[in-house]
Amino acid sequence: MSSRASHPTLGRVWTSLIVVQVAIAVAILPFALFVALGLLCGSPQQWHSADALLTASVAFQPDAARSGAEAGADDVAVEEYRSRVSGLLLRLEAEPVFAGVTFAGRFPGYEGLARFEVEPRPGDSGTDPGDRPEPATIVVRINQVDTGFFDILDVPVLTGRGFEGSDARDDSTPIVVDRVFAERVQGDSHVLGRRIRRVIRITRREGGPDEIETGPWLRIVGVVPDIAVRRGFDPGADPRVYQPVAAAAAPVPLYLLVRVRPGSPDPAGHLRTLASRIDAGLVLGQLRTAAQVEREANRALDYVAGAVAAVTLSVVLLSAAGIYAMTSFTVARRRREIGIRTALGASPRRLLVGIFARASAQLGAGVLAGLVLAAGVDRIAGDALGDRTPVLLPAVAVLMVMVGLLAALGPALRGLAVPPTAALRED
Repeated sequence: MSSRASHPTLGRVWTSLIVVQVAIAVAILPFALFVALGLLCGSPQQWHSADALLTASVAFQPDAARSGAEAGADDVAVEEYRSRVSGLLLRLEAEPVFAGVTFAGRFPGYEGLARFEVEPRPGDSGTDPGDRPEPATIVVRINQVDTGFFDILDVPVLTGRGFEGSDARDDSTPIVVDRVFAERVQGDSHVLGRRIRRVIRITRREGGPDEIETGPWLRIVGVVPDIAVRRGFDPGADPRVYQPVAAAAAPVPLYLLVRVRPGSPDPAGHLRTLASRIDAGLVLGQLRTAAQVEREANRALDYVAGAVAAVTLSVVLLSAAGIYAMTSFTVARRRREIGIRTALGASPRRLLVGIFARASAQLGAGVLAGLVLAAGVDRIAGDALGDRTPVLLPAVAVLMVMVGLLAALGPALRGLAVPPTAALRED
């Protein structure tokens, strides 16, 4: 390393390392900051009186004397399960302690994913007159719910209408979507009357078109707010579809949602005791209030946010340490040059300008390469940063330039502090 012949090669290698280090940091940090800020700064969504809403999964245990884990729906016939649940719902609705009872296939915010086709409208762009355009596809979270689901949860209908009792028939087609779905498909809330259908199966065929099996067309009759209990953008940004279902055809298993009247003592214990008296074969699991569900979900997100923040901070610190070490080495290799120039009368200011000019060129090349890489990744990821791109990318670029310049300051000042005679005596 001390041989004169190695100096030019080492300089090029070290410059490349600094550029690559800065580029990687600039490419990674925007996405890490996006996730960390979304998790840390997101506020929980208040869409109902969370403390007044009890929720529980309903499972079936054929042998009421048996204790232990809940038995699933496979232990009994689905018809028997639904019959017992229907009886439980009717009895709970008659209880004066409860202001309303409803059910859903999944608790809001924990729905499963499904692919849907959206029927195109006549005159959609990109199609020739007279041709029927191909349906667009969208991945959504779907939930089968009781017709009184939105009323019990105090969820307002933004546009159109909610569900009616007749919508729960087997041949019924009305569905309700959330505002995210409306904006994703239409760009606004004017999606009433549009039809969608579920993609059940896609069979890939070599050398020919894929075979797509779909369900019946369903018509959008209403738009509601996003009612996920989680905060931030996960999974609240996912579009949602709600399909009405009767208790006789309810999902297996289902989630019970009960609104409690104000002033009721120990409503959770009362609900558990009452349910066991009504039907000892039905077991309520995960009985808690919606507020507890929110706190648990947000607690998990806090852990994730802390981990992401720690990783983000580590990236910044490691990048700073790497740039500092490489800059220190490059400046240390120029101690003889600095000593000669100082002996010849060069001012410290002029020497610092020269050192920082080289560091700035390296940092600028790394930032430019990192911005190009980050923009490419963002485009491939489907505009993952969204409208935050014009803010995050420049902010990260400025941050890394400042880190690099501060990292170069210490080694530069130490190099200037070396006496010219000591620097000239070095090999």
